[in-house]
Amino acid sequence: MAGARRAHKLILDRYLTHLGTTNWIHFTNIGNWGDHIIERSSITEFIQYGNGISTAAYYHAFRDGKGVPLDGSNPHGYVLKFPKRKIPPAERFWSITAYTPESIELVNNPANKYVVASYTPPRYNRDGSLDVYLATELPKGVPMANWLPIPRGPFNIMLRIYGVKAGGSVATNTYVPPGIERIR
Repeated sequence: MAGARRAHKLILDRYLTHLGTTNWIHFTNIGNWGDHIIERSSITEFIQYGNGISTAAYYHAFRDGKGVPLDGSNPHGYVLKFPKRKIPPAERFWSITAYTPESIELVNNPANKYVVASYTPPRYNRDGSLDVYLATELPKGVPMANWLPIPRGPFNIMLRIYGVKAGGSVATNTYVPPGIERIR
């Protein structure tokens, strides 16, 4: 039993420390693991039925851009600001979803809203950039389509990109989503 707990901790640690520069976790070898058994197990902990990088990409955040754990107890919430050149480059669609801590269970919310996605569609800024707000309640002046409800405690965020362009920044592992910013 102790060995199984240590193995599970290793699996979680490998996943949670596989961070990029803006604290998003990303793997490009889903479905093509070779001898990377720990990585295969760690990704399965959070993405049971993931597609390979030629079809989809998954970016997962448990921390904001400064490395602080995501927590909805801040009444102002967070914002994810995509400059025009950093809008998720999806040939099919992209989506952002909030989950309960250490799981892939959707955040229950009275608005019954579980995604901000290219197909919802969100309202883009005049310069082509996009702001997605993560908050427990719809922030004043923010379009409903740009708001993702979060719980009043810890949570995590998943950005999915479907329809990965061959040779594009996602496929070549050079796409880096912006860091999630805490609103003060």
